[in-house]
Amino acid sequence: MTDTFIDLRGLTKTFPGHRDPVVDNLDLAVRRGEIVVLVGPSGCGKTTTMKMINRLVEPSSGSIVIDGQDVTAASPNELRRSIGYVIQQAGLFPHMRVSDNVAAVLHLLKWPKNKIGPRVDEMLDLVGLDPSVYRDRYPKALSGGQMQRVGVARALAADPPIMLMDEPFGAVDPIVRERLQNEFLRLQQEIGKTIVFVTHDIAEAVKMGDRIAILRERSAVAQYDVPARILAGPADDFVRDFLGENAELRALSLLDVAPQMLSTLPVLAIEPGTAAYASSPHLATVLTEAGRPVGWLVADGATQRFLPVRPLMMGEKSSLSDALNQMVRAGAPAALVVDRDGRLAGCLDFAAIQSAVALATAADRAAQTAVDGVEVAGVERRG
Repeated sequence: MTDTFIDLRGLTKTFPGHRDPVVDNLDLAVRRGEIVVLVGPSGCGKTTTMKMINRLVEPSSGSIVIDGQDVTAASPNELRRSIGYVIQQAGLFPHMRVSDNVAAVLHLLKWPKNKIGPRVDEMLDLVGLDPSVYRDRYPKALSGGQMQRVGVARALAADPPIMLMDEPFGAVDPIVRERLQNEFLRLQQEIGKTIVFVTHDIAEAVKMGDRIAILRERSAVAQYDVPARILAGPADDFVRDFLGENAELRALSLLDVAPQMLSTLPVLAIEPGTAAYASSPHLATVLTEAGRPVGWLVADGATQRFLPVRPLMMGEKSSLSDALNQMVRAGAPAALVVDRDGRLAGCLDFAAIQSAVALATAADRAAQTAVDGVEVAGVERRG
């Protein structure tokens, strides 16, 4: 018996003037506390499906059941106030300060005034924005990444059990996008919301989703499963083509960096600002300032070069994909990993990544064989 929190039953939407439905008889169950990502080609109906959950788009037929209650005929305004909503480019009110943007739903819910200010500050802290710095700013004074954080803070302010996120990180540059993704996954570990997340990017879907629904035209579900099983066993040619040729590389984002994967390489402590003047007898040396790694010193023929690196933090959902990206971007021999105090925990080289993937693949095959045996015996499979 699964803990279904959002249950879409026979959901259909046909817009006036159109003969064919955009969403046609969709059944989809979302478990409590999971991130379910809707992904598919443009025009397949994924955003329309998500908007029907909070009735921004009214379904033509079918039902929406939330926590066992059919909300298809409930008051749309009341329903929306109980569901957080984050869209691309944040959707902030430009004439309102950050504090008022975050408090917008709280005012609609008639929170006591003496509780709104502290709650706004709490939410800004939660998303990594210092309230004393950002509370009184207007959206035009924020970067794209900061605006998205304010959008998330606003969606979380009333502590809704459900969040809908419509390509929330799509309007920022790749580096900021990756940072926001990582921070949101860390945040989700604390808040445990039930989230429906729409994206067109399969790499983002694999990274963010506990489960992924790959949709065909009219929101027909081509495959709905955990990312690892979708990558390992596409249901058909449509899914295989949508995943593309780099499915194996995307699987790296499903494996977290673990202490047993790390090794040690030579370390040289330097004074701040002296990295370019350091020298070492080794081909590759980790440079640290006050115990914290700042990059690599690597041999380049007869000379040595400094490669600055932003380390990964252990325990913050850092994946093997993140480690590989760090190595490629910096041209470094290994990824640098730090503990929560920012001190060097170890190095993750390419051989360790290969070994971890091989072990995970063998374990997954063994588990799949066991699960298939259980299914043959007539017992329900549980993801």
